[in-house]
Amino acid sequence: MTFARMAATAKTQSAAATPDLLAFLSSPGMDKVFEECCPVMVNLNAEGRLEVLHRLVIGSEFVHNFPSVVYKKREIVDFSTDMAMNYPWFLNEWQAGIIIDAMNSSELDAWFGRGAFNDVDPEVSIFGCQPFGVFNNPTWSEASDRLINDSSSCVVFLQTWSEASDRLIYVANNMRQVDTGNSLFFGNISAVFRTGKIRDNVLIAPVDTGIWEGSCNGSQGPDLPINCSAWTDLSVATLNDHNHLLLNNLYVWAQTQNFSIFEEAFQLFSRSAISKGGYADIPPISDSTLTHYYESNIIGNPRFPAAVKFLVASFTSLYGSSAGRKAQKLADHYRWPVVWALGGGYTEYAKRETLYPGNQRILDPSTISVKSLNVSISADIVEAFTNMWSRVAEERAHGVPTTATVNTWWGKLAQTQTHLAPVSSFSCAALDDCIGVVLETDDCVCLL
Repeated sequence: MTFARMAATAKTQSAAATPDLLAFLSSPGMDKVFEECCPVMVNLNAEGRLEVLHRLVIGSEFVHNFPSVVYKKREIVDFSTDMAMNYPWFLNEWQAGIIIDAMNSSELDAWFGRGAFNDVDPEVSIFGCQPFGVFNNPTWSEASDRLINDSSSCVVFLQTWSEASDRLIYVANNMRQVDTGNSLFFGNISAVFRTGKIRDNVLIAPVDTGIWEGSCNGSQGPDLPINCSAWTDLSVATLNDHNHLLLNNLYVWAQTQNFSIFEEAFQLFSRSAISKGGYADIPPISDSTLTHYYESNIIGNPRFPAAVKFLVASFTSLYGSSAGRKAQKLADHYRWPVVWALGGGYTEYAKRETLYPGNQRILDPSTISVKSLNVSISADIVEAFTNMWSRVAEERAHGVPTTATVNTWWGKLAQTQTHLAPVSSFSCAALDDCIGVVLETDDCVCLL
């Protein structure tokens, strides 16, 4: 992959798209949207609104959700807490697949479940990665050096570590401020990156490329009724040049809900950091809508611990469990803070249309890194957290909790803890050092 070439193309495409974007942002339809959701935009001209959009994108969280453990027969293979403890950099899922194969070949059920790459590979067709080697009847030597992805025909797709290292780390730009970072389909822990550490290595698509390939290209992936004609040139962007993304994103998704482009824009901006009500009052979200993000993928392998700012852990699946304890140990290993998020309260991922707040976060007061934050944590807060952990652990031992039970746990714990909103360009000056904003005081919680 040639990042410089992709970035140069993005610069040209962003400049060419700017007049249309300015016209859209200053249109009567968007005037109405901003009057309803976002007072900061009302009295700005088109250029001022574009500057706010730029600040929203660069100031939103860049998140990668991964599983706490390696699951058999998962649709997606990714690295886990154990791998993160043992490797000093962020592995992409192809590298994770090779490592899983080396550790335990029985886990390959999960890797095969990802699908045959007879389908179009968006990392190649969209982001410019090199394709994996293709062999007709490979020799034993060739096969032994590679991970087999598809043996369903006489043509076998294989990869080496070098080939895997040329691939992407899938990342979502969390402009909608989803408490779990991204969908729990991808994993119940979310790594939130330091933007300054990844900024010059990010390529952005206006839509989840797996969804686009499955819906528009007959490839493996979800088949949704998106507007495939809205993104025909497959152009990508960088964090410096992305004016050509917003309209593509809105037009791709609007028709899935029979929305106008302005209704889709309202859904986006009303959950963003410029929403008039603040984080506590943003509109609810569903598991289907939260996937309407910019896919903002990292080229390369960011180093630990500096590239990651903190972890978001799923309260529903991890709090009070051994896997949750491993997430805390991983955070302590790298001195990362942990934030717990409620999400939809579902005990297992399932695609759902049910709306839920998606704005429930609390700070873990029990991890080592809390001592390095500019926030006072009383002994009572820590005691309440640890006591509730013990109670939840005991109740989990009796079976999988219901959503109602999870919400009861959260309600009791949240009464005693520090509630956080995500950081944005509009809340904290030190984006790379701050992990949240205290809801009750608007104080930035930052690493000292």
